[in-house]
This record gives sequence, structure tokens and C-alpha cells, in this order.
Amino acid sequence: MIKAEQVLSLLSDCRGSANGIRMSDLCELLCGRQNPGLQREVRELITVLREQGWPICSHPSVGYFWANSPEDLEQTIEFLRGRAMTSLRQISRLRRVALPLLSGQQELSLGQEPLTPDFDPDRYNREPKVTSVVNIAPNLLSDPANFLEKNPTYDQNRAIAEALETFLELFNDG
Repeated sequence: MIKAEQVLSLLSDCRGSANGIRMSDLCELLCGRQNPGLQREVRELITVLREQGWPICSHPSVGYFWANSPEDLEQTIEFLRGRAMTSLRQISRLRRVALPLLSGQQELSLGQEPLTPDFDPDRYNREPKVTSVVNIAPNLLSDPANFLEKNPTYDQNRAIAEALETFLELFNDG
């Protein structure tokens, strides 16, 4: 079993992106071998260490390294933010397209072709969209407790998910 102290010690010697170390090499230095399970364990450890505030940076082009400057941290933060936004966009699309399709819900198209999954990644961004989220978002965002009280079909998780989805739509349009 790999210990956090081992990872910290090894990475603290890899200062700056020029001294980054790839996961496979990191595992080999830590344990003398490589395997996918070990890489998963090390990634999980690095996540825990980052959550504790250790300045561990990474980028696919250079591997893992210890921050040498605030700029190193900002680049890693921006990289992680981009990955998070990609995941949030996927969640939004799965909720808006795949989930209604699987649950047999009908969509109000208002003269437009309803959203369906396809292999054109830009289609969703080009087509006009009409959703109930846009109509309820101002009330939901300004007074969530009152909104939930007046809309008993919404539970807190659904309200939060729709507020986040609305925010992402506004963020992507802006």
C-alpha cells in the first residue's frame, strides 16, 4: 500500500512543470512496478492530498509536479476547471435529453424538432431551445425556499440541478 508521505516526498522533488513526472513513472518509482490498479490508487491519493491543500499540479503534457509558482497552480486550476465544466455539460445534456427519452416523457417542441441524441456535437449549441427551466429559473434563483414551497413537485435536488443547469446555459451563452 502506498502512503501519502511517499507521494509527497517524491513529488516535492519534482518542482515546476519542466520536472513533471508521468503516472506510470511515478508508480514505478513508488513501487518498482506498473499496473492500472496502482495508478488508480495513486490518483486517489493525489486527489486527497490536493483536497488537503498540497500544491500538486498536473497536466497531460507534463505529468504531475510540485507547484513552483502561483502560475503553476493557476494553470492546474484552469485545467481542472475545464474538466469539471465538461462533466457538468455532460450532466446537463443527459438530464435534458437522455433522461426524458428513457423515462418516456414527451417534450414540448413549439414547432421545432425535439432534442434527440445524435452524432453532431455542435447541434445542441446551434438549435434554439425552449425549456421550463428558463421560465422558472428567476423565481428559483431569487427565492429558492419560496419556490420549493409553491412547487411541491420539485424536491431540493431537482431544484438545485435545474438552477445549476440554468447557470451553465447562461455561462456558456455569455
